[in-house]
Amino acid sequence: MYRRFLNIKILLVLIQLIVLLAGCSTYQNLTGYFNTYYNASQLFNESVNDVLNKPAMPLDTVFIKPYIVPAVTQVKFDKVIEKCSRLIQFYPDSKWVDDAILMIGESYVYLGEYESGIRKFAELIENFPQSDLRFEAKLWYAKAEYFMNREDEVLKILNDLIPEATSAGEENILLNGYIIEGQLYSERGEYDQATIAYEKAVGTSGDEGEKARAQFQLGICYEKLGDTSRAAKAYGRVLKFKPGNSLKYQTRLKQGITLTTLGLYDDALAVFIELTEEQLKNEEIGLVELEIANTYWAMGDSSKAFSLYEYIDTTYKRTDASAKSFYRRGLIFEKKSHDFKLALDFYSKARSEFASSEITNPAQLRADALSRYFSYQSLLTKYDSLFLSETTKDTTNIDDPKSGSSKDSVTTKIQSRVSSGHVTEDSISASIIKREILSDSLREQQKTPDSHPDQFHLAEVTPPDSIPSKTDTTTKSVAMSGTDSLLQMKLPKDSLLARGDSVQKDQASPVIVPAISPDSIKSLIAQNQFELAGLFLLELDLPDSALFWFNKVVHEHPASKFVPRSFYALAEIYRMKGDSSQVDSIYNIILEKYEDSEYAAQIRKHSGLEEWKNLVDPAEDKYQEAETLLVAGRSLEALENFKKISKDHPTSPFTPKAQFTVGWIYENVSINLDSASVWYRKLLKNYPASVYASEVQPKIAVLEDSTKLQQYIKINEIQAVAKPEKQQYRKGTAPSDKQIEDPQNLQQRLRRNDRNVEEDPDEEEPEEDEADPDDDN
Repeated sequence: MYRRFLNIKILLVLIQLIVLLAGCSTYQNLTGYFNTYYNASQLFNESVNDVLNKPAMPLDTVFIKPYIVPAVTQVKFDKVIEKCSRLIQFYPDSKWVDDAILMIGESYVYLGEYESGIRKFAELIENFPQSDLRFEAKLWYAKAEYFMNREDEVLKILNDLIPEATSAGEENILLNGYIIEGQLYSERGEYDQATIAYEKAVGTSGDEGEKARAQFQLGICYEKLGDTSRAAKAYGRVLKFKPGNSLKYQTRLKQGITLTTLGLYDDALAVFIELTEEQLKNEEIGLVELEIANTYWAMGDSSKAFSLYEYIDTTYKRTDASAKSFYRRGLIFEKKSHDFKLALDFYSKARSEFASSEITNPAQLRADALSRYFSYQSLLTKYDSLFLSETTKDTTNIDDPKSGSSKDSVTTKIQSRVSSGHVTEDSISASIIKREILSDSLREQQKTPDSHPDQFHLAEVTPPDSIPSKTDTTTKSVAMSGTDSLLQMKLPKDSLLARGDSVQKDQASPVIVPAISPDSIKSLIAQNQFELAGLFLLELDLPDSALFWFNKVVHEHPASKFVPRSFYALAEIYRMKGDSSQVDSIYNIILEKYEDSEYAAQIRKHSGLEEWKNLVDPAEDKYQEAETLLVAGRSLEALENFKKISKDHPTSPFTPKAQFTVGWIYENVSINLDSASVWYRKLLKNYPASVYASEVQPKIAVLEDSTKLQQYIKINEIQAVAKPEKQQYRKGTAPSDKQIEDPQNLQQRLRRNDRNVEEDPDEEEPEEDEADPDDDN
């Protein structure tokens, strides 16, 4: 026993001697490990598991995403950073220093503190160039840069990392490097490059689960490229690796969808039926049932398809499957049968069925587009009726109950629209024509959407700068509805005729429609026809119907501001159809009849013609200077400068714009409607073909008759706007309401100067006679 104790004592002495001979490095390694590193690494692993064990995001979106860290886990990562920092401070010679630096950097990335993480990764790479952890540090370096949207830096890091990892045989690093590269290219829309990266990822000998995910992403990229056949094969290969249950389900679903697209219906149904026999969640089964219904529809079996759609509605309420079922039927009724009423009903149900569904936003957009369709039809019916009423006043044999000779206005409209001579009934479906004429708005008032985006972008036409008018929120009137949306031609809103729907319908009393001139009504009709044409072209994908309505604008309203725009749109439609002779013919019309328009300038630009007389226009700089003054709140000075442009540059295309702005200032800032009328009439007489002349036609109709004015606006209810602080002017931006000088403060100064200004002997006073009636058509 004594001898055994002696042996143990000798052994301990030998261990102490070895430690002393090895120096303090071994001591630091042992102490650092047992006291600090072990605890830090255990806490780090626990924190990472907390994050990664959270429900995964859909695998068909992105591979790498910023991490969502619960508050409790954030505290754990903070402790990891603290412990590792203590290890580096107290044991700088320990072999665990590079591990501690890496854990600190990764903890920062998990917490979303990417710059701090980048500093730690750079520190490790610089100070430990031979460390085995340098590959992982570079990979996380690339992740942090990716999360900060520094794509060039990411690619630069990966270009260095991938060859090094290949040489060192770091297959998992290589795999994840390719995955990051593939995701970056995919998000850029560079799917060709993305497929190359994902194919390389799958070709490594890295983790099988990660390779399965890369293979799945490869199928998505082929779908984006329109190569459905290769996509189906890519999805089929996912199962060769080791996908998790969720990925396996999504893969089979995607594979079946692509087989349906390829017309391999039996194979697709076999995939879907096999899926339904597996242990799936209720919502997952619903999506499989939906794809079976879609396959039946693709096969032409509408009876089975619609029976299944209805089954999904009732069995899987408030799920992604039911939302997509509603949306699918909306598409069917819109695209196949052109039954916009039913399509709108299904889109409305789809958008509110399951908020997080990927079809919620598309359904909202489709519902908005069809709502605008019915709104335009409602307004056209109303304006047609109003125009007929105004043009047949005081005539005989019209709606005379004694003579019994009242015309059937609906029949007349159908005949006029079909036999207009511009487009035959064959060019659009008869059902659409009938719905356009027999509008439900005859029985119920539909509201015009409050606003809708500038959705029309034909060619690269830059809209002219314009000045918006003040919105009179208290005024309800017959209005210019819609927006000048094609080519983003944004002109000032009419403050006298607030752009909205007509006087709201009172259910307890009949609608009272105030009198308005036939020319103003025709202007409203032209605008709504133009908007409807644009809707058919760019949102409803019915170019033949768009041709019909653009032609109506061109032939029925030759003096409208929408005519050159309609011609340009017609040219674009014929260009899509490949009819170059029609395109050239329309371009010649625009160049000859609308040579001052931006459309003519655009044609000259793309045709390589000389930039014409607009190469240098001294009025442009002067207009911008005047506009700068207006934005700065110096309205009186701006007014004088705009008038000087009108006087000194009568042939400049900026002159009608300047004259319009003068009238606008008088109308909206000084509230001097007499002076506004003078300038609007001057514009209408001198530049009748300009877009600004067309804009003021409804204003003149009101300003000429004070009784009409009272029906459209209450001047005393216009709210004063406070004078703003000085703001920096940016070229091409129009002043907002709050940037314009207070009209109450400015009104007295302007009116004190009105007599001198309007009676300037150097200016030619406009004649009192009305402009040629043809100019208002």
